[in-house]
Order: sequence, then C-alpha cells, then structure tokens
Amino acid sequence: MTTSSNTVFVALSRGYFLRLFEYSGLIDQLIAKFDKDVVVLAPEVALEQVKAMFAGRDRVTVEPIVTVSELSFADRVYRAGQFKLAKYRRLSKLWFKSELILNRSRAYDDLFDKYQPDLVVTASTGKHSFEDPLLIRSARRRSIETLCVVWSWDNLSLTGPIASRPDHLAVWNDRMFNEALSIQKYRKDEVSVVGVPQFDHYFSDGIITSREKFAKRLRLDPEKKIITVATAPIGSVADHHFLVKLMIEKLNSGDFGEDVQLLFRPHPMEDEDFYSEFSDSGEHRFDFSAAEIDGLDWTPGYQDSIDLANVLFHTDVLVNIASTVTLEAAILDTAIVNVAFTLTEPERFARKVIQDHYGAHFKHVFEANASKIVFSEEELTEAVMLLLEEPSSMRENRRKLAEATCDRLDGSGTGRTASLINELAAR
Repeated sequence: MTTSSNTVFVALSRGYFLRLFEYSGLIDQLIAKFDKDVVVLAPEVALEQVKAMFAGRDRVTVEPIVTVSELSFADRVYRAGQFKLAKYRRLSKLWFKSELILNRSRAYDDLFDKYQPDLVVTASTGKHSFEDPLLIRSARRRSIETLCVVWSWDNLSLTGPIASRPDHLAVWNDRMFNEALSIQKYRKDEVSVVGVPQFDHYFSDGIITSREKFAKRLRLDPEKKIITVATAPIGSVADHHFLVKLMIEKLNSGDFGEDVQLLFRPHPMEDEDFYSEFSDSGEHRFDFSAAEIDGLDWTPGYQDSIDLANVLFHTDVLVNIASTVTLEAAILDTAIVNVAFTLTEPERFARKVIQDHYGAHFKHVFEANASKIVFSEEELTEAVMLLLEEPSSMRENRRKLAEATCDRLDGSGTGRTASLINELAAR
C-alpha cells in the first residue's frame, strides 16, 4: 500500500475487537464509502493469521502493534496521579499534560513516518490492553487526531479515569455521553453518540434460522421451552459454577415444570474444563465457542456472533448474573432474569457484582424494569416460571432498554461510526 493522505490506523490489540472493526463491516465502509486506506495493527504473535484474514483486501495493510507486557514505572506514576486528581477538573487537566513528558517512547516513529496517518482509532484507552495508550500517546506527540470507539458500556464508569485520553470518544448512547463529560471530563464537542456497531447484525435480515434448525445444531428439542444460562469470566464478574449446578438441580427436581430444557452458554474466555463435571444430558446442553486466532485472547469468529443471536432469539428465558448479553437479549425481546445472590463467595460477589456492576452501569437495566432481579433461590424459580408463562411480560420495558442502549434501533451504528472517522480524519 502506498502512503496516502487518507490513511487510518486501526488498533486490533485484542481479538474481540474484530466484532467492532471487522465483522460489523466498519473497515469495508471506510474503504468503499470514504476512500480510506486502513492500516490494521495487530500483535506480533497473531500477525500472520491477521494478515491471512485480510489477504486480498485492497487498501488494507497489516502491521505489528508494539507489545507492552507490563506498565512502566513512569506509567504507574502517571496513573496514580490520575486517580488522585480525578475529582479536580483543573488539576487533572494539568496532570494530563505531564503524560507525554513521563512517557517518552518513540516505538512508533518508523510506522508513523512510513504511513503518515490522518487518524488513529482504538477500541480501548487502556482498560483492555497496555498497547493502546502507547499508540494514542505516539499519535498525540505528532499532533495526529485520535479516536476511541468505546468498546463496552462499562468502560467509562467502572475503572476510574481512562488510561490515556484520545482526542475524541465515540460512545453508544446518551448515558455514556454524560459519563464521558461527568466522569472523564470531556467536552461535549469531543464526544459523539454513534450506537453499537458490534450489535448491528441483530437488525439484519437472514441471520435467524428456524427453531428446528437451531435445535438440531445443539441437540435440543424444538418443542420444549428453553432456559439459557449465560456466564461471564470469573475474573470480571463472579464464579458461575454454583449457578450452573443450581439450575440443573432445579430442572431435575421439576421446579421449572415440564417440557423445559436448559442451555448453558459459557463465555468464550472461560475454560471448558471449569464445567467438565456437568456433561450434556437429555435435558441440558452446553454451547461452547472457541477462540479463532492464537495470541489474540478471545477471538470470536463472525459465525459465533450469528450463533449467539440465534441462541438469544430462540431462548424463552435468559438467566445471567451481570453480563452484557442482557442488553443483547433486550434487543431481541427475550425475557431476562438477573441473579443477585451467590451460594459460594458472598464477600467477592458483593464487591464484584453488587457494587461494581449492579451498583454502577447495570443499575440502568433495573431502573428500566427490563429484567427480573432475584436475590434468592426461591425468587429465581418464581421469576423463571413467571416469564415462561408470560413471555410478553416487561416487553415494552425491554424495548425501551434496547433503544436506550443502541441510541436508535436501526442497525446503523457502523455507518455512523464510519462517518465520524471520515470527519475526524478530514481535520
């Protein structure tokens, strides 16, 4: 690819960012609609596999991202200062000016000289990887515009001040817009609401298969109702082992009635061996999805997104503790139960789930009254039974939650993001 005045760097520092940048069609739109050259930056360990993914794609080049295995001393000093001064707008802005002084890496000089990008795009400012802050700082040092298309709904509220401040943020909705202003101290003109590009496929025609075809893939009975339990990695939320065991016990004892089956959808970042004692049986199944690219952590394939859409669409009641899949279920009008109790680790659960999730970004789900939140085994049974018998219960509230999440239910988050990238690159 020749050097262009219309070049965008896209940081693929983690495999799951493929859902945002590639599977949504964002990179294709940048090329076809806005005449951009795209340089995808990927970890060295996965470089050849990422190159193969984009092989034959005109105007896409893959280069190695600079690997950062741990925070430097200067970075730790800077982060400590951020947290100390976060509540003081003026002092935090002054401290922000010290970032480039403390962090002097020139690791990207050759790459910036070679391509002379007009814009650097990331999906993280450091929450998910150490690599993205280094790239953002390198761009700022050269006065190149930077944009973070914020990956998830908790990224602005859950972890304090963001690690490195890009010039602009693209956020899902008005709530995140306000968090960018109040928590991260951005100005209104530095934040754009674009929707959720990685959710656009939920609004596409042709991705949902028949119930018979779906059931056949997972060896389920298409005539029976489906309760799906979606888990999350223990490091980010809670140990779901107790919930899997509890749901199987309740199913086997008839607590959920007859003609009901369980489907467990473990998070791709969980080890299958964690649930090895719960082998598939006639009434419950596991739907595991594997990483696709070595060295990129969780790397779901595009088909995995389609499979999840079908799981949520054909599910009668979704049970989870504090997962983003709650929002995806609301988009597809699937009844939701959120579990707010544990049988195994009360202190950690109180901190990681009740405080960090249900007390922060997740409270908007409950304020919308879009799911049943349960605090005991008995409430869990009652909520599941109610929603099995009355699937339309809370329907309007689920729709309101979906609208509040996606900003607009039009499946055009990718298009709005591509337009924003084009606008910022033109500066």
